[in-house]
Amino acid sequence: MDQLGKLTFKALTNNDKKAVKEFCQSQNYSNNTSLEKMKWDWCPFWCAAFDGERIVSIAGAHELPEVSPNAYRLLFRGAQLPGYTLGVGRNIFKTGIQLSYLLPIQINWALTLNPKAELYISTNINDDGGKSQRMNEVMMPLLAKKKIWKLEQSMILYNVPQRLWRIDVKKYEEERNRSLNI
Repeated sequence: MDQLGKLTFKALTNNDKKAVKEFCQSQNYSNNTSLEKMKWDWCPFWCAAFDGERIVSIAGAHELPEVSPNAYRLLFRGAQLPGYTLGVGRNIFKTGIQLSYLLPIQINWALTLNPKAELYISTNINDDGGKSQRMNEVMMPLLAKKKIWKLEQSMILYNVPQRLWRIDVKKYEEERNRSLNI
């Protein structure tokens, strides 16, 4: 369990189910409004940022056999409550909870299960003008220029057009540590 100011970051267990339900009820992202919609029981690994007893950011991780026997999808169903950024600015590692603090927990989980793990983040291919589109068209390509990840492929994944970005763990850790002065 890591801590930054009043936020705590940790892997979730069934003991956290009540907090996850409360998170689902406190926001309106259509795919995270209930445990069933967020696929709580289907996804084997979840981690979250807590403000006290309240989850403010959550993401899952799971195997991705559709890509390869060693593939894992990280930041699955990632959602965050409004008002919970780490700061302002263009450096996503200084402002973003999921990319800075939840992703390392998930990387560790996957590499512990499988030292040969291929790690991916998926983004929806859509044109709704929302956060998902900005992540897909702006943030991921911007960080790809830093070689943190690269666009591996576009595919239909669980009936949704997705882009899969393969994480270069070493480059990711170097950039994260440099940005956070770790």
